[in-house]
Amino acid sequence: MSRTNKLGRVIKEGWLTKKGGFIKFRQVYQWRYFKLVKDKGVYYLHWFISKEEAKKISPRNSLLLTNVLEMGIQTIKDQKCFYLKTKKKVYSIRTKNSEEGFNSWVQAIAVLIPKNKRKGIVLPEEQNTEKKKEKEKEEGKSKNIKNEETKEKENSKEEDQDLNKNKNEKEKEDNKSNSDQELEIKPKNGNEKENENSKEEDQEKEKEKEKNKEEKKEEEKEKEKEKEKEKEKEEEN
Repeated sequence: MSRTNKLGRVIKEGWLTKKGGFIKFRQVYQWRYFKLVKDKGVYYLHWFISKEEAKKISPRNSLLLTNVLEMGIQTIKDQKCFYLKTKKKVYSIRTKNSEEGFNSWVQAIAVLIPKNKRKGIVLPEEQNTEKKKEKEKEEGKSKNIKNEETKEKENSKEEDQDLNKNKNEKEKEDNKSNSDQELEIKPKNGNEKENENSKEEDQEKEKEKEKNKEEKKEEEKEKEKEKEKEKEKEEEN
């Protein structure tokens, strides 16, 4: 990483092709030596015609990265490039050699461009964050499902306990009812039977007494009638 006092701190430099310039009215890609520089807290992309010119104090052309409205990836004539769109122009840039070199430039510049201004460019750390969020989301879903299943099991267990409780209470009620019925219809034996017989005998005696009373009354009535007849007979005589 080189440093020039006038340009500030050089973050990255190398040959890139930039779409621009006209040869016989046809726009072409031109090779330029680029420097990504931080100067007083602000980032610039400078480019020069040659590496020798890049050693000069002032660059031929510059792009202030805060002026970039949009950054993205595009393919022009089967060539992959990244573009930087400003209010006035669109800069289409590609690397001289490998895919690896292209990606390193994209990452170096993209990290300085706000996420909402990048189209289809995701930084590795952002990707990891997204993956982490997805993982946490999935784990959260899994946890919720597990909690729901546990809750359902607990509810089912409570329902079973309630059913068993109701069943036990019903059995107790049935047993009590059956016990009461047994007491009512239980055959009398021993002392109970003797008491019952004694009671029946007493009832028979009472009936007999009542009958005797009635008969006695009838006899009294007959006697009264006889007396009446005799009295009438005496009066006639």
